[in-house]
Amino acid sequence: MKRENSCEVGVCLGMHVTRRMLRAQNALIARRLARLERAVTRLGGGIHQMLRRRGLKLHRKIAPERLLVHRGMSPQAKEEFYRLMHSYSFRLWLRDLIKLRQGEAPEAICSYCSAASSRQYMDALSQMGLVETSRGGSWRLLREGVTSFGETLEWFVAEIFRREFCAQAIHGVSFRSPPPGGDFDVLAAVEGLLVYVECKSSPPRGIEEEEVAGFLGRCRLLAPHLALFLVDTHLRMLDKMVPILEELLGGAPRDSGVIPQKVQRLEREIFHVQHRLYVLNSGRRLAGNLRCCLMDFLREQSCVPGAIGLGTARLDEKALI
Repeated sequence: MKRENSCEVGVCLGMHVTRRMLRAQNALIARRLARLERAVTRLGGGIHQMLRRRGLKLHRKIAPERLLVHRGMSPQAKEEFYRLMHSYSFRLWLRDLIKLRQGEAPEAICSYCSAASSRQYMDALSQMGLVETSRGGSWRLLREGVTSFGETLEWFVAEIFRREFCAQAIHGVSFRSPPPGGDFDVLAAVEGLLVYVECKSSPPRGIEEEEVAGFLGRCRLLAPHLALFLVDTHLRMLDKMVPILEELLGGAPRDSGVIPQKVQRLEREIFHVQHRLYVLNSGRRLAGNLRCCLMDFLREQSCVPGAIGLGTARLDEKALI
């Protein structure tokens, strides 16, 4: 009997020692992991470290009340909103809803979708707590600080980088910096690369040369590894956006009839300048077009030998000027 008791005590002591050793090992692993994460951050993988090296200090971020998505939304509501934002017709519908602010019936917002789809969209936003609806069908937007769709589009693009590209991303930020100033719509850190995305919710006819010039000026200030000028439309980029960019980059004047030399088509309505600066629409799928640009840039930076040897991507120092 005494022998059995002593065995039980020995087993208990052994288990206690084992648990204590495991806790000590886990604590040691946690400390080493924390040190490793800090070291990786110092090496430059983080977006804030990239900005600091460029001498850029964050001045302000987008005010939360200007976004449709807000902290009070449930995780399920945010997930559903993100899912809906992948639909081009839903994004067009949201623009009209924000402009109107309120109405007598959801069917009135059906310029780009069917009446049935408009009702479904309105029901979804009502369940998310973004709009207030009545039994008679009238509705009212509850997010009073939301005056345009642009800020929510920026959030969506940043969310794509986080969710689909496993990237760190911030949106709607500005810095204490000299002109051209202005907000940087989306900044992302992808594989140690700084990515800048300018988001335009207006169709090409609503975008002027000054806006593209401002984008190029911010590229000079930021010095990103790659920059994207995204227009949330299914319309052609070749008719207006490409000629504007070509002229600003010092190529042929607009309407001259000369084929652009600097700006080249990658595929469909996605164009590039030396595989570092891209102008694209959201045709087919917005996230897919962003992925196409990232893949093209990474492939061009590959060290696989090509026709002209290693490092086939040779950057013209005026590529972003």
